[in-house]
Amino acid sequence: MSPESALHIARHGTPDPLPYPQWLLAGPAGALLHEGQLRGVYCGGREMVRRVYGAVRDRYWNTIPGVISGLLAEQSAAGFRVQFTSTHVSDEVDFVWQATITGTADGSFEYVFDGEARRDMAKNRIGLCVLLPLWLCGSTATVDYVSGDRAEVKFPELVDPMQPVRGLHDFCRLEYAGGDRPGMTLKFEGDVFEIEDQRNWTDASFKVYSTPQRIPMPAHIRAGQRVRQTAKLTLTEATGEFTPPAEPAAITLTPVDDVTGMLPQIGVGAAYHGAPLSAAEIVRLAALQLSHYRLEIDPSKDGWQALMTRGLAESSAMNTKAEIALFLSDDPTAAALEASSAARLPGPIARWIMLTRGAPTTREATAAAASPILHSSGGCGTDADFFQLNNNRPRAALCDFLSVPLRPCAHQFDRATIIENLDGQREVLQSLAALYPGKPIVVSPVSFRTRAQKGPLPKSGELPGQVDVRQMSLLAAAWTVGCLKAVAESGVASVTLFQTTGLRGIMERESGSDAPDDFHSIPGQLFPVYHVLAALAGWAGAEVLRLQSSHRDLIDGFALRKGGRTRLLVANYTPTSRKVTLPVIGEMQILDASTNASEMAAGAVTGTLTLPPFAVAVIDVRP
Repeated sequence: MSPESALHIARHGTPDPLPYPQWLLAGPAGALLHEGQLRGVYCGGREMVRRVYGAVRDRYWNTIPGVISGLLAEQSAAGFRVQFTSTHVSDEVDFVWQATITGTADGSFEYVFDGEARRDMAKNRIGLCVLLPLWLCGSTATVDYVSGDRAEVKFPELVDPMQPVRGLHDFCRLEYAGGDRPGMTLKFEGDVFEIEDQRNWTDASFKVYSTPQRIPMPAHIRAGQRVRQTAKLTLTEATGEFTPPAEPAAITLTPVDDVTGMLPQIGVGAAYHGAPLSAAEIVRLAALQLSHYRLEIDPSKDGWQALMTRGLAESSAMNTKAEIALFLSDDPTAAALEASSAARLPGPIARWIMLTRGAPTTREATAAAASPILHSSGGCGTDADFFQLNNNRPRAALCDFLSVPLRPCAHQFDRATIIENLDGQREVLQSLAALYPGKPIVVSPVSFRTRAQKGPLPKSGELPGQVDVRQMSLLAAAWTVGCLKAVAESGVASVTLFQTTGLRGIMERESGSDAPDDFHSIPGQLFPVYHVLAALAGWAGAEVLRLQSSHRDLIDGFALRKGGRTRLLVANYTPTSRKVTLPVIGEMQILDASTNASEMAAGAVTGTLTLPPFAVAVIDVRP
């Protein structure tokens, strides 16, 4: 492996450099072209559309990535024209489509998706998606339905449980105003479109898509069958010429003596592979001074008692308590017996997350039967996404707290999306707090991708769909800083981050990677996210102070205060070195690729610092 490839792996998990977006100009508007997507349409200093792209999703809702070929992008004073071919192939899918994207001098855009199935197959979605920004929350849009009717519909403030969003279905045209700025009209051809509130999956957007959810899925498509759709985006009352924003010479971080929350209790989960922790791994985990260790226990499975006993012993050895995600029967009598059996096993328990086996959320019968038996705090929630909890809400009286997992990669997986979706986490937690006022919120667990197995099991050595190769990279550590800021400022009581070891862990197994061709870790390696958690050891119960960023999509972080000490955690979310103006003086440790992200280098801060790509800085401020 070349030194350059090793550098890329340390930074973002893959041996190739990240692609850079390209600006496309259309009179008063501009758009970013990124891997075949219009990643943002901008006008008047505002993002009018978040994304336009083509999606191919199989019968299991897996997104089948496309391989782009023949990309041609032409820019002139009259506008732009982009063409490419995208090929999507998996064990069950073979679909190819051609894109034609144009922009004209009046600020109009057109995205044409024209594709063909190359085999008989089943699909849940094939076609165009348009993502709309969150500033639309609470605003009104004019909707033209395919029936010929027209209505004024308000975008929801809190996360809408309905799919599609009420009133935003079966339409061919959507128009929304920009207040004192230009508005936007979207017209669609080729199918019937509707909108879902993607915040249910922590996506920071509303999504326009086809085909309507009311049509049974999966749908079957024949070899040779074509799919052609068009999205036309037209700005209203837009004038002038768009100028792409310049890269900031420096980014300003301003500490503010304003308490925004408390550092949540922090834990990790038991690893997916089920192997016991070694003595060395327990020592490393104990050094983090974690609050808890998540165990997933299903009393209907053989060997659950031995698994729980071992997990409780590991928890004790790490000087933590156990957070038990307990999967129980929907039958009250059976649930009570299962809860009694689990509660009898000795060990330090932080909380019980009561889940109903096979159900989207905790059923009331399960909670009512198990809660009186469990001697520690008992909560309800979901082991899936907020969408399931939002649509199947347990009564507040049945639980001491609410539990929800978080993941930034439900629909899109690129770097910009996972950073944007930190705002989606805030939206979920704000809505959950509004639904259950006064109830503590437990985020458990955090993962990059879905933890559910979707579709056939992977072959030996093949990367499972639940794994993100960035898990072992600096990008994961930088993103975790943003995640901790989001959950702390949202008032979360406890958060479980990732797993102990392996492909979804905070360090590699001593035996090495289970998928070495794709997941390029070193046996026993401490992943960069481990060092982020190490920087929080001893800071339990600390106040979280506001740290304002002039460009929080590029550089962000938070401040901790405890016992007269102040510590800052600052992260670079980008593949570019960034100069940061920070009006503090102190000692710094920095985590970047110069040490292969395996340790933190010492330094000092005297008002400015430079953060390399995806670096994390831990700064102890001098009084």
